[in-house]
Formats: sequence, C-alpha cells, structure tokens
Amino acid sequence: MRQIALLASDSSHLPLLTVFKESGVTQKYGFEIELDVVGGAKAPTMAHRTSLIFAGEIDFVSGLHHETYRMAGDRRTYVDRVVAGEASAALVDMPFDLYGKNSGLKIIDLPDRPVIHNTTILTTTDYIREHRENVIQFLKALIETIHFFKTQPDRVASILQRNLAKRYGLTEENYYHHLQTEWAKLLLVKPYPLPAAIQNVYELDVAKDPKMASVGPLEPWDLHYLREIDDSGFIDALYSC
Repeated sequence: MRQIALLASDSSHLPLLTVFKESGVTQKYGFEIELDVVGGAKAPTMAHRTSLIFAGEIDFVSGLHHETYRMAGDRRTYVDRVVAGEASAALVDMPFDLYGKNSGLKIIDLPDRPVIHNTTILTTTDYIREHRENVIQFLKALIETIHFFKTQPDRVASILQRNLAKRYGLTEENYYHHLQTEWAKLLLVKPYPLPAAIQNVYELDVAKDPKMASVGPLEPWDLHYLREIDDSGFIDALYSC
C-alpha cells in the first residue's frame, strides 16, 4: 500500500489528523499516512516545510491556523500557570479548556474567529500535475474522515485517547469525548474556506510581507478539486445514510 507523507504545521492539528491516520479510512483509498509535526525530527521549524515539500520528502502540508489571538498550544503548562497565580489568563485549545474548568478556572467564551479549522491542505502545482489521482483520493479520504469524526463519537474518542494521552498529559476518557464533541462542531461537512477566513489569511500575509498586496485574496486557493468531488455527489452520499 502506498505511503503519503503529511506534515502538520502545528500540533493543534493532531485531533483531526490523528483520526485521519488511525481510523482506517485511508486504506479504502489505497494509501496510508506518514504523519509528522513541525517541531519534530523531520521538520524542526516552520522554515523546513517549504524545503521538504519542494524536495519531495513530504506530499502535503496541513495549513497553519491564521489567527491573531493565538497564545498557547496544547501544553497544559499554560493552565497550570494560571492556577498557580503566575498568569492572569491563557488561551488554549481543547481539551485544555475542560482541564482548566476542572482545575477551578472560569471559562470565558470568545466570539467566533475568522479561521480555517484544520482542513487547509497545501502542496505544489507540480505535485498536483504529476499525481492528480493521489490528490483526489487524499481529499476524498479527508472528507470521509470528517464524516467519521462527526458520526462515530465513541470510536473517535478512543482513537484520540490512545494516541494523544501521552502528548497531552491527560489520561481521563472524558477529555477525549469533549475533544471529539467540540471539534465535530468546527469541522465543515463540505470543507470550503469561509470568506472571512480567506480575508484573514490575506490580511495577515500582507502584514507580514507588503508585496502580497499585489496578489488577490483568492489567488493562492485552488478549490476545483474539492468542487469536482462535491459535484460528483460524493459528500452528499456520505451524509444521506
């Protein structure tokens, strides 16, 4: 069975990508996932993503969250520092919101932010041209994984607990049911990027490099493979059962 190398830009992507790798969905499409995360041996820093993908050492990159409010990743240390009085507040991912609540902290709900929730996939135009079938099968498997994530809560929670408990330092089952529930709300049945998220990505890119202002907000996005899959009825059929 062929191997597809996927690099997660951040460990916050792991709930979906772990299920992508471990659910068995990809095997229906004739491939298995080799999953690495930025910060590991393969890609110690974000800067390694570009060189690895152009060198052909990875096939796809999961895009980084683009939000201006991000302070903390998946480490429970941030919550522990608030509990200890060393910090006033912390912005954390699930399931560390529940960990904070269980530790006696107050959860402050924030308004929705214009982000793309972990379904942005990047690769090169050359790769798409040379491996079109890989692209289609990869996207179909990702879409079916989203369906699995939304419709198989107990199986998803079990996968998450088995694979992420050591990383998170949280062993109790309730954290992984919470993680599944909250992520299932975020994942779109049809993972098209929302307009506000596209604009947010664009504005952040222009702020980082003013030359990006000459590029239209939609220019970097290629949605026609997703549209092709959608128009075939594939996604509707998944949810019609």
